[in-house]
Amino acid sequence: MMHQAQPKSAATRKDARTVRSSSRPIRRVRTLLSTGFEAGYDPTFVQPQAGHAYASTTSLYTSVSADFKQKTVQQMIARRIAKTAEVPDA
Repeated sequence: MMHQAQPKSAATRKDARTVRSSSRPIRRVRTLLSTGFEAGYDPTFVQPQAGHAYASTTSLYTSVSADFKQKTVQQMIARRIAKTAEVPDA
């Protein structure tokens, strides 16, 4: 015997729509912040755009792509290698 899902009431459907529509602004903020960081904007510029008083709040809403993380690490490694190559041997 298969269990059939009960039809949702009008109130339940309305609540579901409210939750979905209320989460949209947060998705937009996350997209705005993440895109800003990936584009190279300074965090002190991006943070006030979101209306956050603290950097820790902004960090909760940011999520950069794996590709961006990889590129950033590669750039840091290249800079470190270049920096050590400039130091003369003692």
